[in-house]
Amino acid sequence: MAETVNITIQEWVEELLQELAEFTISIWKKERPSLQVDRLVNWFKNLDLKYSPTAIIAKVNKKIIGWVFFVQMTATEAEINPWALNGHPIILEEYRNNLSISKNLVTKAIEYGISKGLTRVELSFKEYEDKKKVDYQAIGMSLIDRNCHMRQELAQKTKVTERFENFEVIPISQIDSSKFYQCFLETFRESKDLWLSDKTDDEMFDYFKDVILADNFPIIEPASIGVLSNNKLIAFSIVRESHGEKNGQLWIMGVHSSYRCKGIGRKIIHHIKSTLTHEGYKSSSLNVNLKNIPAMNLYLSEGYVKDWTQISYTWKSEK
Repeated sequence: MAETVNITIQEWVEELLQELAEFTISIWKKERPSLQVDRLVNWFKNLDLKYSPTAIIAKVNKKIIGWVFFVQMTATEAEINPWALNGHPIILEEYRNNLSISKNLVTKAIEYGISKGLTRVELSFKEYEDKKKVDYQAIGMSLIDRNCHMRQELAQKTKVTERFENFEVIPISQIDSSKFYQCFLETFRESKDLWLSDKTDDEMFDYFKDVILADNFPIIEPASIGVLSNNKLIAFSIVRESHGEKNGQLWIMGVHSSYRCKGIGRKIIHHIKSTLTHEGYKSSSLNVNLKNIPAMNLYLSEGYVKDWTQISYTWKSEK
């Protein structure tokens, strides 16, 4: 007789956190032998989330055989197994070839998102981890993005080589949020980053409010700037402490379409690297869409090296 797999949605409480951390580490022990349960528990506890997360769990005879972490990121969007959990459902080894379990976990997560009125549920993973996994397109998700993570070690000799002539540069924290949003919207509506340009106006606003302006990772103030022309914001950067110790991650950078091909993006990169070096950071990193060839060429020319590629699938409402 085939085993009956039950999938439930459970509130995220500390007792469950400990149990799922132990389950996850038991599966990852071969791939990540140095990762300890306490470290994963602390990672969960330190998540600064605006919305309460949920665990979607598959069990056989009350035994956990797989699960996904459902995190609502904005008022309209959620992500399955974000950040360190690497996207794919976490499945007990003896059940890993039973792809229907992973499929049903992801399907349940999408259904849960729909019940909460969300318009988008995303799942992302590193490109080399896509073997023997669910056909996400077969369950209504679309391949929306291939994002390259790039990194550069900073040398003490790093310095600004170009100046912002004819432009005013001020900390991004001093920019009125409505003006910042307008520049953000106009910039990415015309960009080659499908991950953002594909979003509805409501999703763009929620992403800006809940992700771009989020304070769950410390902003590096001197590297996060607004560039103005005649008192109008025409370019910006936000750099945060994340993606490694003493690393400054370029969270987002944009140059308004009317001001591209003027070297402003390169000046911002020079400013970021020089500032991070001065502030004692050891490296700088960023993510870029592989279809955004101009941005990719800029970062390569500035010494950034391709690290890994992340693939993103998204279920989105047809409304």
